[in-house]
Amino acid sequence: MDDFLKELNFSVSICDAEGSICYLNNKGEETFAKEGGKELLGTNILDCHPEPSKSKLKEMMITHETQAYFKGEGDRKRLIYQTPVYKEGNYAGYFEMIIPLAGLV
Repeated sequence: MDDFLKELNFSVSICDAEGSICYLNNKGEETFAKEGGKELLGTNILDCHPEPSKSKLKEMMITHETQAYFKGEGDRKRLIYQTPVYKEGNYAGYFEMIIPLAGLV
C-alpha cells in the first residue's frame, strides 16, 4: 500500500507547517488543473485562496482547528474537510479532502 491516496476518487492535498503544498493526489491535480495542477507543489497554499478564506486558513494554521463544510449547489455540491496533521506529536501541516457529493446524497 505504497501511496494508497494517489488513486482515490476524491481530491487530497497536503501542505507542510509553513503552508507549502507538498502533496496532491491524481484527483487533486485534476481538481486544481486550472490553477496549475502538479505545478502547485512547492507553492504556498495561502496564495491559492482568496479572502476571506485566506485569513481563515491562516488562522487555522495557528490554532490547528478542523473545518468541514459544503460548497456548491445541485450536482456540483462538495464536502470540504480540512484538518491538521501531526508528526511525533508536533504540528506538521494540513490535510484537505474535497469529496464530490453528486449522486451520493
